[in-house]
Amino acid sequence: MLIDEATFVVTDTETTGLKPGPHRVTEIGAVKVEGGRITETFSRLVNPGSPIPRQIRRLTGITTQMVSAAPPASEILPGYLDFLGGGLFVGHNAAFDRKFLQFELREASIDFRIGSALCTRRMALRILHALPSKSLSSLMRHYGITAEQRHRALDDARATAEVLLRLLTALRNETGIESVEELLRFQYSRHEKHRTVPASIRRIRSDRLGTLPEVPGVYLFKDAGRQILYVGKARNIRSRVRSYFVGIDTHPTRVRRLVKLIRDIDFIPTPSELSALILESRLIKTHRPRFNKAEVRYRNLPFVRIEPGEDWNSISWSFEIHADVAAYYGPLKNRNEAEVLIRIARRYPTLFTLGPESVQDGLEDDMRAAAHRLDFERAGVIRDQIELLRSFAARPYGTGFSVLEHNAVWIQRSENGTDSTILVIRKGRLAADLTVSLPASDSDVATVQDAVARSFDEQDDPAFPYRRKEIDEIRVIAGWIYRSRDHLDVVPVRPGEPMEDLLVEVGTLIRRPTYEPGRSMFDVRRSA
Repeated sequence: MLIDEATFVVTDTETTGLKPGPHRVTEIGAVKVEGGRITETFSRLVNPGSPIPRQIRRLTGITTQMVSAAPPASEILPGYLDFLGGGLFVGHNAAFDRKFLQFELREASIDFRIGSALCTRRMALRILHALPSKSLSSLMRHYGITAEQRHRALDDARATAEVLLRLLTALRNETGIESVEELLRFQYSRHEKHRTVPASIRRIRSDRLGTLPEVPGVYLFKDAGRQILYVGKARNIRSRVRSYFVGIDTHPTRVRRLVKLIRDIDFIPTPSELSALILESRLIKTHRPRFNKAEVRYRNLPFVRIEPGEDWNSISWSFEIHADVAAYYGPLKNRNEAEVLIRIARRYPTLFTLGPESVQDGLEDDMRAAAHRLDFERAGVIRDQIELLRSFAARPYGTGFSVLEHNAVWIQRSENGTDSTILVIRKGRLAADLTVSLPASDSDVATVQDAVARSFDEQDDPAFPYRRKEIDEIRVIAGWIYRSRDHLDVVPVRPGEPMEDLLVEVGTLIRRPTYEPGRSMFDVRRSA
């Protein structure tokens, strides 16, 4: 999540001492910071169930009489948790406040765990190297921040929020950090190392990062000899590449070694994130960079192959897809998986016409029958088949329709609602992708409709057979659709449907300002 989009809940507690248990919370104060400003506040006195020690009274001004009429923590905490909501917990010495609040939650039998926390003291340690003290009082003097009453929870929370805003500004100027995830890592980095940055990293930060485009695509990290070290994909090239060069000490060892060797960065823009994924896969397999650990070679991925009217005993699998009358289901993980599915399909022919759910009950009956006759080895085999089917059913597509029946137009709107990406899939492969700004103009809609019509031109079929490279593309597309399924509109291309009807439906969806719930291709196929 970007820092500008995050909600920070800056919290301060006053207590009767330093150790949860013997000492208890006397006051909770919190402020919400959204969009660079304080938007809401929360403040409650808490009855600790014991007298306030004299030194605490002198420090905070909170007396036993003040808290005697206040509710206990068990009555205050639900309101505080509502205020916290989904915001990020922030404190100055955040571990102290979180520890006390977590203790009070347990004592109140409230099942809630405060998750990630951001500490302004830790941030100051890594940014304000020349400032001798990183206490809240010192930071307030440094930034010229005042408070009506120090050591009262709400005023201290307000002051901490003002410190947070100034530290975030400094952090962006010095490191380029823009996401909450980078921010949380940065606070635990070894701050001594931030004082000396290698010249190669300083040069990339100053000369290269600002030239990168904020578009989908592929980036290539190169060493001093122009050899490719790493190939990656990004929805936003500049943001993704920048993340490597901030909070470096918090990265895993392998990433730190990579960054140390980078001397240049190349990039290739693409129309969409999906086409970036496909290009990334191809470039990795072509160049086999030393820092890309997975998918450096094309794999043979099998498909179950079924011909119309074929005897189910002769169902087979294939590493290639041909332009024939057969239906191909997959890709599968390996030959063993293909052979297991074929064995199930021979006993339950509905597997590839109605889906895994249609055979689940029958397999479970077989397993129970085998266990009843004490054939536990057979029951174990069937149990493994059931687990395989569950995994298979959760995949992007595999049953219900053949790969060559995967013809659809997918529409993905950007998170900020400024544009839509249109992806045209024909016979399992990416036929076209383009992006239009929202609201879409008549000209944009016409351009998309023209691309869709050309993609489904029967005179321009994809080249067959599909071998390892084409099947790898199918695998990438299937995975992307599954991961993005909750944010996609889909227009299935049904056999015999007039092209004009398809283009009208596509145009209508492009103009729509919000998503319709996405549907899996299997659901679309069954409802067609």
